[in-house]
Amino acid sequence: MLFVNGEYYEGNMKSNMRNSTGIHYYLNGDHYDGEWTNDRRVGRGRIFLANKNGKPVMGGKINGRFQEDCADGSVEFEDEFGNMIQTENEEAKSSAPNKKVQKSSAVVYQPGSFRNGKLYK
Repeated sequence: MLFVNGEYYEGNMKSNMRNSTGIHYYLNGDHYDGEWTNDRRVGRGRIFLANKNGKPVMGGKINGRFQEDCADGSVEFEDEFGNMIQTENEEAKSSAPNKKVQKSSAVVYQPGSFRNGKLYK
C-alpha cells in the first residue's frame, strides 16, 4: 500500500486496514516491523531507526510491545553500537529491583517504562 505522503506498507490487510503482521516504511527512513490491528501498531513489534541522513542505523532499534500505536510496557532500545537499554514496567521493578541487562560489554540500569510512546518514570 502506497500512501499519498510517500510512506508505504507491505503486509497483511483486512477491510482496507493494516492487520496481522506487516512492515510500514516512514519518510524519515524509520520502519516498523510487527503486529497491526485496524491500522494501529498493537502487539509485538520493532522500530528500526534511521540516522539524520535518512539512512538505516546499523542495529538502532526499539523492540517490544505496542498498544494504541505507541510503545507500551517493557521495551528494549539498542543503539548502533549494540548497547542495550531495557525498560521495565512497575510489576517487573517490584519483583526484581535494580535488574542488570548485559549485552556485549554494556551493563545498563534502567528504571521506568514506556507509556503512550513516552518514557514513564
